[in-house]
Amino acid sequence: MKKKVIILCMSCNQNRFVNEEYIIRKTWGGDILEGKYDNIELLFYRGGSDNTYLENDVLHLTSDDTLLGTYQKSIDCFKWLVENKQFDYIVRTNTSTYINVEAIQQFLEFNVNEETVCGSYLIMNGANKFIPFLPGFFLIFSKKIIELLVNDRLQINSFDDNSFATSLFNRFKQNYLTERHILSEIRKIRENKTTIIIAHRISTLETLDKIIVVNNGEIDSIGNHDELLKTCKIYQHEVHLQELEKELEG
Repeated sequence: MKKKVIILCMSCNQNRFVNEEYIIRKTWGGDILEGKYDNIELLFYRGGSDNTYLENDVLHLTSDDTLLGTYQKSIDCFKWLVENKQFDYIVRTNTSTYINVEAIQQFLEFNVNEETVCGSYLIMNGANKFIPFLPGFFLIFSKKIIELLVNDRLQINSFDDNSFATSLFNRFKQNYLTERHILSEIRKIRENKTTIIIAHRISTLETLDKIIVVNNGEIDSIGNHDELLKTCKIYQHEVHLQELEKELEG
């Protein structure tokens, strides 16, 4: 029997994220929403609502919708899922991530168990195994792990996706590779190819030949990393915010 999977995309009410939701519905999420997979469901979740309710494929939560609310918003979403949905696994991602749905399907059939917590890379049977879901970031949780999180049995409270993932991997003694290794693998994949990457992590973009900065659906600036640092206020602001995140992480 196929495992029941919910692909959960963290979003928020800012235009950029709502636009990314639209892109997902028109690309990799389209087949899910049209019913091609009878065991996979796609759900977006946002905070900042006056009450909790499901609107089509968007779950609105009362959690803080800012970066500081990332962890609690996810936990609130997990609680709602445990109470209202049947599932075996959650694939928790964000709106800037491309998901290879077929690869997810195959991977979950053979490589997970009830204590599974894993990310874009796994080390299994002594060998590095790359799961081609990039660019972006995601975590796979079994239902058992979700229930432990919901009941605060893991006592994890992290500021953002990366530190949250690190805490989980450390807790379960899973082997994992860092962002540096992930970026290295991206470079190998795109070697001698023209590659389009949708991303909001500056570290993903620094080595690209051209970066297109989009604001409210309009192209604001085009250039490489160094050029945009000098000329684009939006890019400068994003770099500054992500540097602050790293400082807060420790």
